[in-house]
Amino acid sequence: MMKKLVIVIFGASGDLTKRKLMPALYTLYSGGRLPEGFSILGIGRTEYTDARYQEYIMSELSKFVASREQVEDKMRDFCSHLHYQTLDPAEVEGYHLLDGRLQEFTGEQKPDNLLFYLATPPSLYGVIPLHLKAAGLNRPDTRIIVEKPFGYDLESARKLNSIYASVFKEHQIYRIDHFLGKETAQNILAFRFANGIFEPLWNRNYIDYVEITAVENLGIEGRGGFYEGAGALRDMVQNHLIQLVALTALEPPAVFNADNFRNEVVKVYESLAPLTEEDLEEHIVRGQYTASGSKAGYREEKNVAPDSRTETYIAMKIGINNWRWKGVPFYIRTGKQMPTKVTEIVVHFRETPHQMFRCEGGHCPRANKLILRLQPNEGIVLKIGMKVPGAGFEVNRREAFRLFVGLEGIARVGTNRRAMDVILKDLSDTGFAFVVDHEIEDATGLSVRLVFKDFDRNYDLTGFIVRLVKVEEEKYVYGCRMTMRNQLINHYISMKQRQMLANHSGANIRNRDNYGLLNALKEKEEPVVNESDLDRKYISDVDKSERRKIFDGRNPGKII
Repeated sequence: MMKKLVIVIFGASGDLTKRKLMPALYTLYSGGRLPEGFSILGIGRTEYTDARYQEYIMSELSKFVASREQVEDKMRDFCSHLHYQTLDPAEVEGYHLLDGRLQEFTGEQKPDNLLFYLATPPSLYGVIPLHLKAAGLNRPDTRIIVEKPFGYDLESARKLNSIYASVFKEHQIYRIDHFLGKETAQNILAFRFANGIFEPLWNRNYIDYVEITAVENLGIEGRGGFYEGAGALRDMVQNHLIQLVALTALEPPAVFNADNFRNEVVKVYESLAPLTEEDLEEHIVRGQYTASGSKAGYREEKNVAPDSRTETYIAMKIGINNWRWKGVPFYIRTGKQMPTKVTEIVVHFRETPHQMFRCEGGHCPRANKLILRLQPNEGIVLKIGMKVPGAGFEVNRREAFRLFVGLEGIARVGTNRRAMDVILKDLSDTGFAFVVDHEIEDATGLSVRLVFKDFDRNYDLTGFIVRLVKVEEEKYVYGCRMTMRNQLINHYISMKQRQMLANHSGANIRNRDNYGLLNALKEKEEPVVNESDLDRKYISDVDKSERRKIFDGRNPGKII
């Protein structure tokens, strides 16, 4: 007979449990991925009865589970598996109560199919396993999961390891980094090792440098007490970012299993070039966010010292000393309260050995980039060089996917000019192009705001003009570069891609003549926005927009 599974969550009344763990467990349950007869036992100092805890989690699931996945009957069924035991995890005396509850759920004298999850402050990471051992709960089929940070430094990490090794066998211990659970992070391995096209290029001969970025547009969100003792280096670099470095750089395992994968990761860590005094001075940048508008600066946050030197931003250049990567710099960076939220790996390939095409208008062909984005809008993008339409042979970098739109909109070019009717020709996450029936005087470099409507809502684009192409009599195409990345626009592009795949109406759109298509798509819709509405909103000039771009996720030279 199969032993019943009991998941025991220490810190069950805390933020991590309600925001992440319970929604994740509910998702597993709704997908039929939890065994029949399972139980979840919450442990915490806050007093709850089983019924009250079930009600509490039910209300939190409605907040933190995606609305499309919420099924009330299924959520209530899931919550019926929840139980709660009030006890202080730091005190060993209460652990006999825990053993009694486990026997109650399983009907077994010594239940063994147990999973302990530590959703607690790191100060309890070394205490709980020792108390479990004292209560005789470190049984052969028991597992324990501990999240980062695993130790404060090398010495404390080694001490923790010795504690866990004295209580559990290594195969029972799971030290997890939730970044590795993201689909795109796992897709890095599939992308590299399931596709032969890039493997010959994945080395120092063809790759110039690699950028790994994880920035947020939020501050520390009231976690001053924690962050003062951690900082960006301990919070993000030594776990999340280094893990992504390893996924990008590791060698293919001979057999894809947990042990071989771990061994290849360890080889990358062993190959990391030790930081020198020169590196500390020249190749590492630390900083703090300051007050901006209504947002407080780091030193004004609760539980933060007024003279704090704790970094909320760090960027560094590291090297990997092995045959594959010697001489290829890896630029890693992370920060709080940045202008955008993005986690991505950007692989910059070397330029062509000989440049055949001249730089025209200041637009030189750029080296190829491969972007593996983990969040938001997970996906993989390859940027390649393409000929700019029109006379001559100007080559510009293009993304692998550029959405052809053909919708009407309203645009204002410059700050003192009237709004005009345009057709949005195409759109990507970095730029857009629109068509008008007249030439715009001195257009290059001018700011643009364009509003269009689709899916019954308005979309707002801002950028500046970088090129003009006259495609036919009284048809002018203006190419624009966005001043800031826009998550809503990225979501729109994703929706259009899914729509095209679903109905096949646009499946061959790229094979059609780009500009002949515009006439076919020129059927009038209701106005997106009237001119007076647009007049009331000021379009910032390009210089101001550029100055606001504190973070440039594509140019390590601005940071390092």
